[in-house]
Amino acid sequence: MIDEFQYLFSERDAVTRAAILLLEDVARRGRSQGIHLVLASQDVSGIEAFWGRPAIFEQFVLRIALPRARRVLADLNDATLDLPRWHAVLNHESGIRHGNEIVRIPDATARGSVDEVQRLLHADHAAGRPEPRLFDGSRSPRFADLVDVLPRDETPRALVGQCIDVAGSAAAVGLPDAPGRNVGVLASVGREAVRVLGAAAASLAGQFPPGGLDVVVAPLVAEAAGPARRLAEQLAAAGQTVETVPLDGLRARVEALAKDVADRLSGAAPRRPLAVVLYAADAADTVLERDGTEAMRKLVRFGPETGVHVLGWWRSVPRLRALLMMSASVDDLGAWVALDVQGSELQPLVPGMLVNWSPRPGRGLFFDRAQHSAPEVVIVPSLEDA
Repeated sequence: MIDEFQYLFSERDAVTRAAILLLEDVARRGRSQGIHLVLASQDVSGIEAFWGRPAIFEQFVLRIALPRARRVLADLNDATLDLPRWHAVLNHESGIRHGNEIVRIPDATARGSVDEVQRLLHADHAAGRPEPRLFDGSRSPRFADLVDVLPRDETPRALVGQCIDVAGSAAAVGLPDAPGRNVGVLASVGREAVRVLGAAAASLAGQFPPGGLDVVVAPLVAEAAGPARRLAEQLAAAGQTVETVPLDGLRARVEALAKDVADRLSGAAPRRPLAVVLYAADAADTVLERDGTEAMRKLVRFGPETGVHVLGWWRSVPRLRALLMMSASVDDLGAWVALDVQGSELQPLVPGMLVNWSPRPGRGLFFDRAQHSAPEVVIVPSLEDA
């Protein structure tokens, strides 16, 4: 059951094309497998994706049209135009006029009506069956719920959101000791960026035993001070070693980390897991100077294979690209989530791939080179229960 299903097709992009093909396939073959579709919409006349594709609606024999509904019934059936309020046209003949029945809409909100029917049906038939799933696109998924469904294996993962699928799967980035296993969050405003970055860092730390992960937290702008402090407190309460580095101390710390990575590569230092969490990483450009910037590039390029991973929020794609030059490359940022960034700005991060993306509240475009052939839309998580 999908309410306001027209929003699946509101954008003229690859997601819309894929949704049309999948919906048409389910509509054609689903009934023989016991799968039935119930689609609801206020108006289907404006869905450009359906123009010239009548095969989808032809599979819907039963149609219910409310007053002044357009194109729900057959094109020449205008019975809804004169329909009084609280009535509907019920048609079992694919919307053809001779199949019209005028019915009164029942009151589904009164206590003791539909709610009682639901209770009785659940009591009679729920034994051995899972609870019905409800996907609410306007609700931010809870951090704790997403962490509970993360795969449990030897590979630590950073949670970045929820996939838009029936199971409500967690969107996560695997962070093994391998080149390119860093995570970037791209957003000009920090409101949702700090949620994604905080979820990534907290979920990663939660997969290590107490004392098993070192974390460097760097809040580099004023708006990140509160979220960074809460993250540091949460990680410290979980038993991890946390160090908070201010903007004026970042260059020295990054240069020390770059030296540590070099020692790890040569075998002179142990490869203890370490996460570097950068809030507004591009703000460091003013203090790093040439030597500090080169140290940051080495950290991003060579750190992941030694157990050092960067989780950073950048406020500008061009500033991120400026970092991923010379001794680094776009491949060194193995995964990213874009929020209030236009698709055209993301093109340099996925050379040869066309990115169709328009920012929308509560949504992000997620791409992981290790698992995706194209970017996917995810839901930004809520940290209220983190």
